[in-house]
Amino acid sequence: MALLMILLTAGFVSCSKSSDDDSESKLTIVGSWLLDGVDYTKTYTFTSNGTGTSDSYDKETEKTETDPFKYTYSGDQLVIDYGDGDPETYTVTLTETTLKLADSDTHSITYTKKK
Repeated sequence: MALLMILLTAGFVSCSKSSDDDSESKLTIVGSWLLDGVDYTKTYTFTSNGTGTSDSYDKETEKTETDPFKYTYSGDQLVIDYGDGDPETYTVTLTETTLKLADSDTHSITYTKKK
């Protein structure tokens, strides 16, 4: 009976760990992420090939500006390069529904995953 309990416990622990690993591996930056501010909205769209766009919409002037970029994402570091010689580097905190970008001055902004 004790041996059965040990085997069952080991099986549950094993399954639990596997489940945790699976959920972490499913997190991806690929997709569209929205910041809805009072005066503007900003949407980052990341594709799987290392390119993306930044769409900024000014609610007062009703104008949209779209900027294409290239990016690299490794570990918790995201580098966005608009091609102007001054790439932006962020520390990323990622969940299934939020993308938090923190710059080197520890300013951070949280975006919400668009469905």
